[in-house]
Amino acid sequence: MENKELDTFIPKPWEPKKNNIFLVNFPEEFGIEVWTINSISKPKYIDGKWGNILITFRDPIGPSVSEALFKFLKNQINIDKKVNFDLNIQSLDPTSVVIEDWLINVEEILSFDFGELDVSDDNCQLVSIVIKPLNCELLDLKK
Repeated sequence: MENKELDTFIPKPWEPKKNNIFLVNFPEEFGIEVWTINSISKPKYIDGKWGNILITFRDPIGPSVSEALFKFLKNQINIDKKVNFDLNIQSLDPTSVVIEDWLINVEEILSFDFGELDVSDDNCQLVSIVIKPLNCELLDLKK
């Protein structure tokens, strides 16, 4: 057996975390499926405060993310702007095991963007929100 063949059986000393293997878990009452999340910015700590987080969703015909977000927005207009809910951002390894888990305490949804339409673009419609975290915590998965 040549050395090149042996190299394929030796474990790598490290494996990078991939940007495209993640889950975002919203509270059930939102009615937002995990597979609709297109992208999310991870927490940033800036000048003693947690920075805003942008979440972009794919908006399928059903279940409609626009409809779910609009219902939430409509309820928020009728009550206090502060929302106070938790969501999790989980990075996964290639076998779908959670390798990083952020708990985000959301204080407010700062903006809702229901996307754009363009006759020259046949991609999936995207909608986005910007959330203001009250606190972010990287959970200890070794417990």
